[in-house]
Amino acid sequence: MAPSPAPPGLLDRLLQVDRRIIYLVILIGVTFPFYVAWPPFQVEVSKEVEAAYRIIDAIPPHGNPLMLSIDYDPASEAELTPMAVAVLRHCFSKGIRVMVISLQYSGQGAGIAAELVPKIAAEYGAKKNEDWCFLGFQPNATVAMLQMGEGIDKAFPRDYYGTPYKEIPMLQSVQNYDQIPAVLSLASTAISESWVVFAGTRYGVTILEGITAVYVADIQPFFQTGQIKGILGGLKGAAEYEKRIQREGDGMGGMRSQKVVHYMIIAFIVVGNIAYLRSRRRRS
Repeated sequence: MAPSPAPPGLLDRLLQVDRRIIYLVILIGVTFPFYVAWPPFQVEVSKEVEAAYRIIDAIPPHGNPLMLSIDYDPASEAELTPMAVAVLRHCFSKGIRVMVISLQYSGQGAGIAAELVPKIAAEYGAKKNEDWCFLGFQPNATVAMLQMGEGIDKAFPRDYYGTPYKEIPMLQSVQNYDQIPAVLSLASTAISESWVVFAGTRYGVTILEGITAVYVADIQPFFQTGQIKGILGGLKGAAEYEKRIQREGDGMGGMRSQKVVHYMIIAFIVVGNIAYLRSRRRRS
């Protein structure tokens, strides 16, 4: 009489786990770090992010505004919105005024800005048209960049809400790039290079860039030549800026989430291979 087969062990049972359980474990691993500051995650602030932070931090409170251009669409929000939040919190916490515009994606960036900027401003009691303003969207980015060199009101005669440019209190002394201490473009396309060529090189304005990770290699040479003065690259750049302002947000949460999921995937691969090799050896 043939001996009865041995009952399956733990590793054998792991090979038969319903894939939906694995998806659930991954879901928990992705979301958990956004709500609990665990596991510990250390990030070193790069020289590119440090340079951007120092330039923005040096803008005098209640003076001429930082120009923040929201040049991305919802597909890139996961990487770029944490940067926008961190920079806005930095500015509003120090009384630095912010002029927000959008030059990309057929108005989708304007929709993001219209929702995001008032929300962060409310955290600090920052007032519209006194501490921040949103001039809205212009579809031809290069034309708008050149027009603003002559007069910002030429590109944006009215703001997003219909207020004439000349009736916005915080812009009474702001005519063109000469009164803009720096421009920060948050972008997921090559519009970053347009800011360098049409605003930085032609008018001498200080250009900072916040870009998705895939574009960092393309933009890095402009930082090395000094044409771009600071770069926030991808989710890691957002996390670095959050560390610099000493307030964590979705940038740090996202980096923790990536760390947890990477460890989970490695663990699944190792355990799965061990279980497979053991089951094959038992069959042979």
